[in-house]
Amino acid sequence: MSNPNEILQDERDFGPSHFALKIESYSLMSNAPHGHGKRYESGIFDVEGYKWKLILYPQGDKTCEGKDSISINVAIDESNYFPNNNWIVCAYLKFFVLNQKTKKYLTIQEAKGALKDFDNLRTEHGCAQLISLDELNDQSNGYLVNDCYVFGVEVFVIQSSSGNEEILTMVKEPNGGTYTWPIKNFSKLNDSLQLQ
Repeated sequence: MSNPNEILQDERDFGPSHFALKIESYSLMSNAPHGHGKRYESGIFDVEGYKWKLILYPQGDKTCEGKDSISINVAIDESNYFPNNNWIVCAYLKFFVLNQKTKKYLTIQEAKGALKDFDNLRTEHGCAQLISLDELNDQSNGYLVNDCYVFGVEVFVIQSSSGNEEILTMVKEPNGGTYTWPIKNFSKLNDSLQLQ
């Protein structure tokens, strides 16, 4: 039985079906002065009717144990229309790193409990330790070629709710068992009545 926080890694021949991000001049980005290059947001991409962004932390997201690793997240974009603040989009996430020597993609995902709830309180989920900086920067591994990396993501929406709901409450017996139906001007009505 696998650990719910276990990360599964595999290789496959084809890239992500939803979004890929190629970073050229990675060394310039990762060595940028404080505040620059610490977080990169991709352009918007569409998956299953929703707008998303890929967020990359080249030196790791230090706020969530991403030290000495590449951190990568997916955010549901604020340009999506939801009629109220009571919305939720549940999705499975799979992240990718291209091995440019073998032309295969390293895939990374959580083993169990990988279903992520995106809502108005938490719009971003991901992997704090996608791959260590040492492993990524070791050119013999094939991830870094000519100062270039390729990352990607697949987002599989399982369930979404816009907050619309209906509540039905069943009552065993009506209070008192009778219903009073007021009829205005009853004495002025004609002899024949029709219910509609």
